[in-house]
Amino acid sequence: MIAPGAGPAGYLPLDLFGVTPFPLGDEQAVNFTSPAPFTFAGSTHTVLGVTSNGYSVAGGATSADISFIPQTLPDPARPNNVLAPYWTDLNGAGAPGVLATVLTDGTNRWLVVEWRVNLYGTNELKVFQQWIGINGTEDISYAYDPANLPGAPPAEYGLTVGAENAEGTAGSQIAGPPAEDLVVTSTPAVPGGTLTYTMKVKGVSRGAGTVTTATSTPQVRGITVEVDRINVR
Repeated sequence: MIAPGAGPAGYLPLDLFGVTPFPLGDEQAVNFTSPAPFTFAGSTHTVLGVTSNGYSVAGGATSADISFIPQTLPDPARPNNVLAPYWTDLNGAGAPGVLATVLTDGTNRWLVVEWRVNLYGTNELKVFQQWIGINGTEDISYAYDPANLPGAPPAEYGLTVGAENAEGTAGSQIAGPPAEDLVVTSTPAVPGGTLTYTMKVKGVSRGAGTVTTATSTPQVRGITVEVDRINVR
């Protein structure tokens, strides 16, 4: 879930720490390797894929994970494993881009990513951050400059501020643009329910054979195939 809450330090401009922006164009992504694993939705990762459209992908992003059209979370369609502090149609071209570094309070460490990108087709700069703890427990928050909140994009752009698991079967988002810092919390996946079904088959000759059935559901990726061996006497 995602809800208002205080992160480790609020919004801290990363250039204050000597971090330089990484150039990012339109519809692009860059994968950052974390110096230590981070935890999200019960899984650990060492790569974070950061896209120009204001969201990241835990575990890394490819071109198939880039979308300027924000989803309503959860959504089984890619991208999944999404951490979205401000997902809309954004453009890094003509803007500073993204900044990333590791910050510490002397005890704990965080992988911090800051977007400084424009709303597509404008020079309207959007600034926001994502803090991800690399201390062995889930610790994820979104930080915004209270003096320069990103606000709402035009309605036709759409906006998603939220998070989603790797299967796209669980997640949440807030309504409207962010007005304060947000904290993401999740629980690991648990075994799902069971399915029982019956069918009738007719043997046409004696001997051994197999019967193959397949089921699909939006809650599980791919197709579940069951192969049963039968003997016709």
